[in-house]
Amino acid sequence: MPNTMPGNIAKGRFLAHLDALINGLPDVDLATSVDRKTLRAELAAFTGTEPDNPLVTATELAAPDCLVDKWVRPTYATGNPAGLKRWQRDRRHVYRHWFPDPPWKGKLGGNDADPSESSIHGGWFEEQQPVARVVRQGLIHVLDLLGGDRVFDSYWVCAGSHLEVTSVLSPTSVASAGTLTCLFLTPTPPFSRRGKNFKPGLEDIFVSKHRSIQPGELEVPGVSADPHVVTVQLHRPR
Repeated sequence: MPNTMPGNIAKGRFLAHLDALINGLPDVDLATSVDRKTLRAELAAFTGTEPDNPLVTATELAAPDCLVDKWVRPTYATGNPAGLKRWQRDRRHVYRHWFPDPPWKGKLGGNDADPSESSIHGGWFEEQQPVARVVRQGLIHVLDLLGGDRVFDSYWVCAGSHLEVTSVLSPTSVASAGTLTCLFLTPTPPFSRRGKNFKPGLEDIFVSKHRSIQPGELEVPGVSADPHVVTVQLHRPR
């Protein structure tokens, strides 16, 4: 998930890696057990007796790895310094802001430059915690719905009063296996006070709305002749 929000919807780097992970996994791989069936089994292994973060299985409680590390990390090019830095930044952000529950507190290393956004204050969505329970169930259902060659495409939408994971199936046809669009709906997170909220480049996300240009939005010229309406393209979140 991105750690700032241009507009109300974003893909961001972490969800792009989540897409790559799920789309790249076979349904079953008996040789390596790196497949959708195994991922679903590990997500479903939570029994309710573990800490509030159910993305941690009983076996993993003794190690500083949860399913985010085991499954998403291989999609990052951690063999080079830039790729490793991106992974470390994204991992820290996900655990601090989204899944701040034990046993991860105090295990991320480094100093927190912005304590108001730290996991010791309940993460970004304190009233919705533990967020991981909802995300876990949503991903289990995603894996049940996918099957075959259907494409997984996920986005974060911060325009709600609560947190939910929504899966939307598009029709299949002879020429296409269809798409499963997954929406992580959340309340609006606190805006970063560190600056550098957006990086160069634009996402393939366009929004038409009543005329106002917010941080992270670039007007698309020539689209709207209505002076009260604007269409914008969203910058990539950092």
